[in-house]
This record gives sequence, C-alpha cells and structure tokens, in this order.
Amino acid sequence: MSEIAVGFPFGSAVLTAAARALIDAAATGDGIRRVDIRGRTDNVGPTAANDLLARRRAAAVAQYLRARHPHLAGAEVKVDGRGVCCYATENDTPEGRARNRRVEIAFERVPTDL
Repeated sequence: MSEIAVGFPFGSAVLTAAARALIDAAATGDGIRRVDIRGRTDNVGPTAANDLLARRRAAAVAQYLRARHPHLAGAEVKVDGRGVCCYATENDTPEGRARNRRVEIAFERVPTDL
C-alpha cells in the first residue's frame, strides 16, 4: 500500500495545483483495487465546522480521482473525514496547523508476483 498526503489552505476544500500533481503521480498505473481517502483539519474553529470541512476535502479528492483517473472506476473507494482527529503534528504553530490541513490518500494495489 502506498500513501500520500496533500495539503489545503486554511478553510478551503479546493485542491491546489501541487495537490493535483501529487495525486496524479500516485494514482498512475494499473492494479489499484482500493483507495482510502481521509480528510483532516487543524484545530481552529468549531468541531462541527471542522468535521464538515474534513469531509468536503476528502470528497474533493474523491471527485478529482473519478474525473481524472477513469482507470480507478473498478476500485473500492472509502471516503472519511474528521476534523478533531489524527493530527500529524501539534497545532500550536502556523506550520503545524498547515501540516494538519490535509487529506491522506492510501492506494492498495493488487499484489504482483515477483
């Protein structure tokens, strides 16, 4: 399984050009059978708003994958988003909060015989 994380600007669920490029690079090739998409936020703002934003971020990634990578049509896609959960680092600095505003994407591929 390979995993990437793409970042988002504060309060946004819009994929940046850098995020799209990272997703495109990771989603190439055949044999992807499952994609787990987990939206995250920092701890700024109300819990309900952060949960919604986390889900919107994850949905944006899922929508992008469907539109740009039709070879994934047969893959199982799981989308989850939780704001108050699973921080990558502390939220006490601008840099830490920026690292926490992310979507984690895990690609599970069909095992190949070596």
